Amino acid sequence: MVTQIALKKENIIFLLFFLIGILLAIKNPISEGLLSSNVNLSSNVNSRVLFVSSFGAAVLAAKAFSYVVKREIRFLIRTVPVILYFVLVLGAIAGVYFFSGINNKVTFSREAYEVSRDTRIKEVDQFVKETQRLNDGFRVAFRNTAIPSIVILLCFLLLFLKNKRLLFFGLCILILFSTKVSFDKYLSFTPKNLIFPETELTKKLKSLLGEHRFLAERAELTPPNTWSLYNLKSASGQYALAPLATARYLNLINTSALKDEVLSRYIEVSNLKSPLINTLDIEYFIALNRDPELSIPVSQGRPYSWIIPSYFTEVANIGTVRVYRNTRNLGPAWFSQSVICENDINKIAEIITDAGYNAEKLTLVDCKGAPLKSTEKGEVKLSDSSSNFLKFETRLPNENYLVVSKSVFSGWKATIDGKPAEILSANIGLTSVLVPKGNHTVELYTSRKVSK
Repeated sequence: MVTQIALKKENIIFLLFFLIGILLAIKNPISEGLLSSNVNLSSNVNSRVLFVSSFGAAVLAAKAFSYVVKREIRFLIRTVPVILYFVLVLGAIAGVYFFSGINNKVTFSREAYEVSRDTRIKEVDQFVKETQRLNDGFRVAFRNTAIPSIVILLCFLLLFLKNKRLLFFGLCILILFSTKVSFDKYLSFTPKNLIFPETELTKKLKSLLGEHRFLAERAELTPPNTWSLYNLKSASGQYALAPLATARYLNLINTSALKDEVLSRYIEVSNLKSPLINTLDIEYFIALNRDPELSIPVSQGRPYSWIIPSYFTEVANIGTVRVYRNTRNLGPAWFSQSVICENDINKIAEIITDAGYNAEKLTLVDCKGAPLKSTEKGEVKLSDSSSNFLKFETRLPNENYLVVSKSVFSGWKATIDGKPAEILSANIGLTSVLVPKGNHTVELYTSRKVSK
């Protein structure tokens, strides 16, 4: 019955939605090819394509439900889909208990032998990580099937009701019950000012930042991406389709190492003492005033001193929050005294994560040719900008690479005095353009240029 409904001409498109979504979400050559592309798609992001499958399945299920209600269907045919679904639920429960047991036994055995980190057997560690991953996956699967299982069971019982009014109100109640979680999370009809109220801190940041970015201490200050409501910019945030180069660069700042296995859709820049922090146009940093003994926010306290570099100067003290200015920020763009052509990201990472590295003195560009050196760096000024447009006025004694504190991405184009110019990556994750000596206008824009 379900197959007949799905293969009807008007329903084929929904069947394709379902199958394509599954194909892209699970591990196969096609999804693996997308993961190996120049776009950072973590497994969490990949799984989000399941909303396409859910949409297709929901339409087909609704049509099948309508078919069953309107026709006399044998009891056995009605029960088979429900039985199969609950077999999957029981499988998830069994998986949770099975892998929890294995994980606990392995962890206990490893602690009993008291093996040091240096000599710990790599195979055992890998096995533990895999069982933990599977265990976590089954827990999520069980959690996400609990409410749908109840809803499906009650829907199945409603199929036997002959009273259409009772069926209608019963379905309304089930829909409200099943969407309660979404209502708790997403309240699109709530006025913005109730969720994101204007505060003295947001007003201060809006008056200070301009086109620059800010960072905040990892605390209760600014939840992920809430600052976009105030038209504020930050290097941290949630970016589901972040370019791989961008994710690597920001992770280099935090960990000083190339670790693709830890990349995710949410990146929080936290290592202010990295020499690369000054290349992100981070002009201000906000931190909590804390009680020295209890570490709780208090207006008379002080921020943790070890997280703030010495060259960050205090500019404001607002209740439980202090605002600091980064005096070494290189701004939206700059010219380095020396440029080296290098395309090996491991060598680049080793150089730019050194504690003594200074991007104002040296930049590594993915180019070909001899190194460029200049005793005079030249001047650059941002004269115009929008979300997809940047305009710089430059003055150079010799040709040099203009380094822009914007993610290198294939969607951007560049011109110098109106003529097309090539965009190259700098320091793995930044944008650079080779500018001739003299006075020039450099523009960066997306495929659709904004008229100015």
